[in-house]
Amino acid sequence: MEYKAIYTVVNKGMADKVLKCAKIAGSKGGTVIQGMNSGVTNSEKFFNKEIEQERDIVLTLSNTENTDKIVESIKETIGIGKDSDGIIFILDVSNVTGINDHE
Repeated sequence: MEYKAIYTVVNKGMADKVLKCAKIAGSKGGTVIQGMNSGVTNSEKFFNKEIEQERDIVLTLSNTENTDKIVESIKETIGIGKDSDGIIFILDVSNVTGINDHE
């Protein structure tokens, strides 16, 4: 089976909402990594939006067939590309060990 890595970067505290959207769309879970914007002091503005310093990075592995559905669910609920300053990017995964897709 082929997989994609969906990275969703959102303001701190939004990871649970991202994970819930992903699960509704068929994901079995994800990993949350806490991060911080580099080069940003306190809450600066960029294109008239405040840039939060602390971020949640949600990594979701998805089989290729479910990736678009998961991404659309996150985009619609969180507002990425519209109201949110979050981003989503997707990378191909060449090797995966330890995932049980036969549940």
